Amino acid sequence: MTSNLNVRKLALLGATGYIGKSLLAEFLVNNSDTELYLYSRDISKLEKTILDFKDIEKGRLIRLCDISEFQYGSFDVIINATGIGNTKVLGDEPASIFTLTESVDTLILSYLRKNPEAVYINLSSGAVYGDNFSAPITEETKATFSVNEFKVSEYYSIAKLHAEARHRALANYTIIDLRVFAFFSKFVDTEAEFLMSEIADCLISNKVFKTNDTDIIRDYISPTDLHQLIQCVMRSPSNTALDVYSKAPVAKLDLLNELQEKFDLRYEISSDPIRGGNKFSKNIYYSKNYQAESVGYTPEYTSVEGICLELSKLIEK
Repeated sequence: MTSNLNVRKLALLGATGYIGKSLLAEFLVNNSDTELYLYSRDISKLEKTILDFKDIEKGRLIRLCDISEFQYGSFDVIINATGIGNTKVLGDEPASIFTLTESVDTLILSYLRKNPEAVYINLSSGAVYGDNFSAPITEETKATFSVNEFKVSEYYSIAKLHAEARHRALANYTIIDLRVFAFFSKFVDTEAEFLMSEIADCLISNKVFKTNDTDIIRDYISPTDLHQLIQCVMRSPSNTALDVYSKAPVAKLDLLNELQEKFDLRYEISSDPIRGGNKFSKNIYYSKNYQAESVGYTPEYTSVEGICLELSKLIEK
């Protein structure tokens, strides 16, 4: 396998998505010698996306490409940040997660077979552990699924797990799956049905955030730390999966207190179980599996620190 990789050409698939767009910003700022090839199923969305970076992309070699052109490229590193970020789409078309995940993954694996020196970094999810979230994830945690009665909520998990299993079976290729549990950046979709999406929307619109009294724990990775981890695995490529983590996770109620102090967030907590927050099915969703230390990863921010940094940028924007 490749070692001490000197990246010159990087392909980013899913560059118009939430995490993809956030990573693009990091690569534009921090990797000035890297040629960036951005792929999407919709070129017009790519053209619109790149407008957000007009102040920092001057002089950079950035190519906007339809995903159908991917097989003809030449890359040192491929980052797969594709996915369905809209929960409504998953609710309306639950099978779409299988179709999208497999089609893009198959496209990249076909490229690797012709270009075996390339490094493939796939953004996977902590959801691969299924419903096993009664405690933080560790190296010993087993994935669990109700195999005799699959729930629609498990389809996403199974699609990600299937992709990872296929990658481990291709042991001669350099493929790294990074399991993201939670992520937050200034590019958040404030109309999405996620905790931080709703909080960000309330801050921007000066609304009261309403939630129930069930506390949940999340580990939000910042774009800076996710970019750092990607840099680490590019320098020490292998065929493996790594859980992604910040310096420390955060409980919902502690987060609300912090955001009230720093950003004047107004919030209400109710004991009504059907009121905001009931949809967060995993009360504990983070990992204590710190194998990423083996590639030199040391997170810079806690969940709260990363959130506050990105919220400041969002509010300023």
